[in-house]
Amino acid sequence: MLPAEWNLAVAYEKGRGIPRDYKQARYWYEQGAHAGDKQSEERLGELLYLGQGGNKDREAAIRWLTAAADQGNVSAAVNLGKVLSDDEASITEHISAVTWFAIARRRGREPGEALASAEAHLSEIQRQQALENADKWLSAHYGVH
Repeated sequence: MLPAEWNLAVAYEKGRGIPRDYKQARYWYEQGAHAGDKQSEERLGELLYLGQGGNKDREAAIRWLTAAADQGNVSAAVNLGKVLSDDEASITEHISAVTWFAIARRRGREPGEALASAEAHLSEIQRQQALENADKWLSAHYGVH
């Protein structure tokens, strides 16, 4: 995404210098997301999850947040964990949430209370599975645990 397009998306989302317009923000973030920009993917995922600028779409939000997190966007990993541990989450999603929170923590971003909340839904075996998944992801992407 070009810096001007990013700035326009942020301006629409935040109402900086122009009236706030989530629909336009979503449009411009979507342009960047389709180009593979990890920040745009994260912001689009957030807008989709919150239903800002259009209908709420949890599944699309998860897809875009995952794309951003898979590119190393640590903030997106935390936000993905929060979506995956919301009131609609299955046990499998809670495991994935803890995985993403663990990845974020190991990359220097503390997930805060959200980690403990997601872990509360898991058995010790499931929690260990999530941590092993994080180790595998970090090894595959960075060669470290």
